[in-house]
Amino acid sequence: MTSEDKNPVVIRLTSGATLLVDSVPYRNTVAIGVFSTHGSRDESRQGVTHFLEHMLFKGTKNKSTREILSEIEDMGGYIDADTTHDYLSIYGRCLTESFPEMMSLIGEMLSCPRFDGSDVETERLVILEEYKSFLETPDDFVFYLLYEGLFPGHPLGREILGTLESINSISQEDIIRRWREVYSYDSIVVSVSGNIEPDEVVREFERSFSLPAKSMLVSEEPEFLPPLEGKIHVQPGLFQTQLALGRRIPGYTDKTRPAFIVLNSLLGSGMSSRLSIRLREELGLVYTFSTFLEYMRGVGVIGLHAVFDPKNFESTMNVVHDEFQKIKTEGITGEEFNRTIKRIKGNLMISRESLSNRMIYNAVEYMQTGKVQSVGEQLKMLDSLAVEDINEVAQVYLDIENWTYGIVSPRELPLRALKGGKAWKAMV
Repeated sequence: MTSEDKNPVVIRLTSGATLLVDSVPYRNTVAIGVFSTHGSRDESRQGVTHFLEHMLFKGTKNKSTREILSEIEDMGGYIDADTTHDYLSIYGRCLTESFPEMMSLIGEMLSCPRFDGSDVETERLVILEEYKSFLETPDDFVFYLLYEGLFPGHPLGREILGTLESINSISQEDIIRRWREVYSYDSIVVSVSGNIEPDEVVREFERSFSLPAKSMLVSEEPEFLPPLEGKIHVQPGLFQTQLALGRRIPGYTDKTRPAFIVLNSLLGSGMSSRLSIRLREELGLVYTFSTFLEYMRGVGVIGLHAVFDPKNFESTMNVVHDEFQKIKTEGITGEEFNRTIKRIKGNLMISRESLSNRMIYNAVEYMQTGKVQSVGEQLKMLDSLAVEDINEVAQVYLDIENWTYGIVSPRELPLRALKGGKAWKAMV
């Protein structure tokens, strides 16, 4: 058995923390990620989790921002962070010999951040600029519109950055309270991939981290409401229309996930996929096109993103509709199925070459399922699929009239009834 076939070692410490150690010999570096299972979906003030992410880099009780950044770069490594609906992560990469220093630094950033009042006000200005950039970036804003339509009245439909009002209202006390909610031993998963052994990871983690045993967070999410038809934002001055279409699907642990992986790849993952060939190569209607599959806790989304001249809106939508209908009525062929499976396997193995990808995959997989599949198990999952599995989910979910849209366009669009669909009404 090679290292590629092994599951990461899962270590549950008596403190309550979970460590995932993916030992990969013959590498010179290590990727480290600390994931809190509390993302923006359970925050009480919109945008405070993302604000906390920024503040973790603004110094500790012993180190300034400059010292933190200098230490990372002086060891030839990097460090970054990310806030999603489901988790807040801080992650980095370094030489194997620098692993103790990197773990020590991340542990200090999370265990004893400074949260100085003047730093809060300085970082507020930075986050406001980030929010303005989001508003002026159509290919980001269009996904906000899509998710707001897919999850109305639910935290998954809120913008992770917050709003201008909420960013301006977040206080130093709000950030400290959120830190106490987010970081506890029972709320974190530490994922490490690289030339490192489990015993060393345990030793350096226990030396570097000092957190409460349990989170003080008590939260209850609202039920999912029916999705909206969609939302359109008219922004004069643009040259192109941004379209994001999506549909809610069962969650990560549902038995349909492998079939959705194949369906997504077949529809629009790569330039040789069905919709990419039709829309771009044959008809020249779009320049940018892709499909996506995203899973959050308890729910998933399959969708597509296209960028085109506004005059091509109806033509593009009709092509998407026709391809959906063709798959539903004719099904996919065995040859198409086999090519898609081969493509997915190739992409999977290529992604395994990146320690950072492995580290993130292991953490997300564990947070979703409580375990981590080895690459061998993932390949076996794909091999167990049949053409009928993909045709079955296509029959149920390729119903374009039940897909939600987000649109950013330089002008109004003719959102009248499309073939096989109901009338779409603009919400400007």
